[in-house]
Amino acid sequence: MITRKLKILIYGSGNGREHATYVAIQNDIDCECYCAIKNANALFEEMPNVYRINDVNEAIALAKELSIDRVLILSPLELISGDSDKFRLAGFNTFGASEFSSRLESSKSFAKEFMQLYNIPTPEYRVFTDYSVAERTLKNEWSDKNFVIKPDIFSMNAYDRTATPESLEDAVLHLQRFHTMNSDSPVILEERISGYELSLHVLFTGNDYFILPLVQDHKRLFDQNTGPMTHGMAALAFNGNYPKNLLKNIKSKIIEPTLLGLNQEGIEFNSILYFGLMINEETPYLLEYNVRSGNPEWISILGLLDSGLIDALDSPKPEDWKQGYSLTSFLTTKEYPVVNKESFSVSISNIHPENNCKVFGESIIKRAGHYYPSGGRVLAFRDTGSDFELIKRSILSTIKNVNLEGKQYRTDILPFF
Repeated sequence: MITRKLKILIYGSGNGREHATYVAIQNDIDCECYCAIKNANALFEEMPNVYRINDVNEAIALAKELSIDRVLILSPLELISGDSDKFRLAGFNTFGASEFSSRLESSKSFAKEFMQLYNIPTPEYRVFTDYSVAERTLKNEWSDKNFVIKPDIFSMNAYDRTATPESLEDAVLHLQRFHTMNSDSPVILEERISGYELSLHVLFTGNDYFILPLVQDHKRLFDQNTGPMTHGMAALAFNGNYPKNLLKNIKSKIIEPTLLGLNQEGIEFNSILYFGLMINEETPYLLEYNVRSGNPEWISILGLLDSGLIDALDSPKPEDWKQGYSLTSFLTTKEYPVVNKESFSVSISNIHPENNCKVFGESIIKRAGHYYPSGGRVLAFRDTGSDFELIKRSILSTIKNVNLEGKQYRTDILPFF
């Protein structure tokens, strides 16, 4: 008997994370994937069943027309805006955080209060509504605290979400920049702690959870973690033998208190919660919550997928994920992360890899048969395997062959375990 394939709709902005998810679902013989995207992504739009829409109402109308069985919403702006609630109200089975639960990402002060209430280790912090008081605190305590600065309000630009200044002068400039952006938003001064960062993606399914392969994201623009913060220049996912007590401590100190807090506060969560962690020796500290997967972290995680994605989301189990490394590296324009142009006059060529790398589009358009950047992060390249050095060389050789004016990318990624 022939059974109908499950119809999946990805709704969002049309970024590399959604492009990679589409490819993963298209590889599942039991699913048929459709996409409703709001922004240009020429590589993505060359795939079948990809539609440009203007807003969530058009996306819902399209989902009804196509008789969609499941909707995936993976990007923050749509979740924070409550678009998953709108799809649910329209009768669709939707994977994505509600507007209510998205406060864990949209308000840093709300998230910090949640962490404190449920005894989740997080760096010491203070919230200021008066920027002059915040500046005075910076100057008085910089030598002891070496603060990280975070506006309370959400921004789609990662450069406008967090500043990790290297000097007091730099810290004051960032504080003034955030004040200029939105003077009505509180600002958080957070004590900087030493260690290494991990991106922890956890799939919550009611009262249970499943830990996806760990990832290390590289947000600084330049090698040796220098330069401005970005959305993410590269991400390395690893599935294998982790340090002895690391997962035990992450579960007991971070995940399980979070699950308790979600239940106690009536925050229903049945999708991915991404924890930004700082690991000091084997003690994890929670820096922030994200109510969706990371980009490029999710692209790297999907490189380790060894089953159908929808089954892996609905009934997660260890055998869904193969062991090894998965590295994703973004190629950006020379202005990134502060890009003022909406289009560029010099075309890109040699986009498609000749080796095993996969390519995913982000800010890229097509005019008269030629590709052009349309923003900061243009292309993401991914390779996966058991030999890290081999996949790194594969990606770097691919990126070097791409003709993109003033291109920027990271070359210094190393295994974190």
